[in-house]
Order: sequence, then C-alpha cells, then structure tokens
Amino acid sequence: MARFRKFFPVAALFAVATLCHAETAFARSAELRDHPSPYLALHADDPVSWREWGPAAIDAARAGDRLLFLSIGYFACHWCHVMQRESFQDEAIAARLNASFVPVKIDRELETALDARLVEFAEATLGRAGWPLNVFVTPDGYPLFAVLYAPPAQFSQVLERLEQMWNAERERLRGLARRVAAGDLPDPYRVVDDAAVEDLNRAFLQQARALHDEFEGGFGNQNKFPQAPALDYLIEFAARGEGAAVPVLESTLDAMARGGLYDHVGGGFFRYVVDPSWNIPHFEKMLYDNAQLARVYLRADGVLPGRGYGALARATLDFMRRDMAVASGGMLASLSAVDGNGVEGGYYLFEDDELAALLDADALRVVRAACDARVAPAL
Repeated sequence: MARFRKFFPVAALFAVATLCHAETAFARSAELRDHPSPYLALHADDPVSWREWGPAAIDAARAGDRLLFLSIGYFACHWCHVMQRESFQDEAIAARLNASFVPVKIDRELETALDARLVEFAEATLGRAGWPLNVFVTPDGYPLFAVLYAPPAQFSQVLERLEQMWNAERERLRGLARRVAAGDLPDPYRVVDDAAVEDLNRAFLQQARALHDEFEGGFGNQNKFPQAPALDYLIEFAARGEGAAVPVLESTLDAMARGGLYDHVGGGFFRYVVDPSWNIPHFEKMLYDNAQLARVYLRADGVLPGRGYGALARATLDFMRRDMAVASGGMLASLSAVDGNGVEGGYYLFEDDELAALLDADALRVVRAACDARVAPAL
C-alpha cells in the first residue's frame, strides 16, 4: 500500500480543490490573461480552452466522464514555450484537446503539491520527469499517463490513441490507473538499517564513478545538469577521506565553474548544458539550482581548499541577492531563458561586433580565446 499512499494525494487534492473553493489563493477567472501568474496569462490566447486547476475543471471532467489533461509548466521554461508554440497554438491539436479532454493549465510555482505528486508519477512510470509535464488523469483523480515535451506529430498521436482507448475501454483504464496508484513499486521513503545505509553508500559511489565523464567532468555524455545533491554527497565522502570521490568532485566542480553553465558576466548558474563539454547552456536560471550550488561550492571549499570554490560560492550568493531578490522580501523562483524579443539566450549572448565595440584588441583576443569563439576570416 505504500505506493497508494504516495499517489492518493492527487485524488485527495480533487477534494481539497472542490471543498475549499472559497479559500483559493487566486480568483478562478475564465480569462487567463487576468491571472496574476505570468505563465497562465501567457496561455490566454491559445486556441486550447484552458481551465484553471479547481472545482470547475474537476466538475467538467466528472460530468462528461472525460480525462483531465493537466499541463504543468512555469514561465522561465524554454520547452514549455516551444510546446505552446508547436502544439497548444495548433488549431487541430487544440480542437482535439477541447473536444475529448478537459485541458487544465497549471503553474508549478503555484500548485507545488500537485506538481510534486505528478513528478513522482512521471518518474515512476517514465523513469524521468521534467517540464512541460503533461499528465492525463481519470475523472476520479488517478494519474493514467504522462508525456513530457513531444513534437506536435508525436503529441497528436498520443492524443488520438488515448481518445480511442478511453472511448473503447475506459473501465480497464480506470482500473489500470488505480493499480498503478496502489502498485508494488519501490517505496523511496522506506527506513533502512545502518548496514543497508553502508551498502547504499558504496553503491552510490560506485555508480557516480561509473557515470563520471573523466574527460569533461560531470555525469553522462549528453545533456549535463549540475546534480547538486550528488555533489553534496560526494563532498561527504571526500570529507571522510574517501579518495575515490575526489577526482569526480574536482573535475565536475571545475568544469561547471569554467564552462558555459556559469554566467561569467552576470553571475549565477544556468539550469543545464546541452553538450558534454559544458559549453552551450540552456539559459534559464533557477533559484533552487543557485541556492544549492552556492552551498555545494562553500562546502567544497572546506574540503578542497585553494581552488577558488569559496569565491565562486560568494559570487553566486551575491547574484541571487542582486538579481533574484524582490522588494517584498521574497525571491524570484526563476529567470527566463527567453528575452523580450522571444530569443532564447538573447539577454546573455553577444555578437562579435558588439564585443569589438566594447573591448580593446587585447581584451577581445582574450575573450575570444576563453569563449572558444570562432569568427569567419575576412575574404
């Protein structure tokens, strides 16, 4: 029953949303453009008839016995914008969503509990999660199927197949969703004894070394994320004198600090890089990444002094205080990858002629070499 306890809150949130309509944080408005969430307002002109998460959407799903289509994202998410442009602004896809499903657009930074439950579902069924996170949910509140970013042709096929299956065998699908919710999947919250903890520690270090990119740092050989919790754990090993953790830790921290993941002009870390050499960032900046990485570099400075980790940590804290703090006392959750002209990374990128106008010849030569900038020779 452990898995049932884990996924049941999705169904329970249906009851909360229905019973606590008067206490919702924001007025349930038919016009998303009036919503205080910039992410929801961004979807106001989509041909998809988006509803907000709340009683009206739940009632519509139950009344029509239709699957809910919960589409979760956030304003700074690049691939959320891509899927909006490719699929949610496509008339044919919108018509199918409107006719056969109850489409609900959700800002993960507002509905954090729902987002967390559906992330768990995606990780359990797909083996991974991310945003945009799109989950089809039965009218009685059980997640059935998750899909992340998908190109429009693939997404159309998913919609068509689910529509056909729901019309032909909905009771079987209801049962399947309930069985997944109550299934015998591994429980990540189980309590283990000390001996098992040591076994897990050894397994973690072995896996970290196996996944470590010895040439470029980091883990894997495609997109690379900071993996702050794993680095934090490696610092624990290094502090305990486990020499095998040090090369993994040093090469990864150094690669992140000197490569494109770090904003060498404005400070702070981007979310991830799209190449194994840490050169090309995905330009959104997340508060949780920068907060965790500041801590990682501070702790690493205590274990591996003299490598500049402490200075980088303090610079990251300065960036968050300068660029992510707001007057009300809170912090921005993220900074968008897209500039005001809709260009990904446009705020951070320089054309070579811009650099030439800003820098003298010697400085320009240094920047080009440091950034591996390739300029076509004059003919």
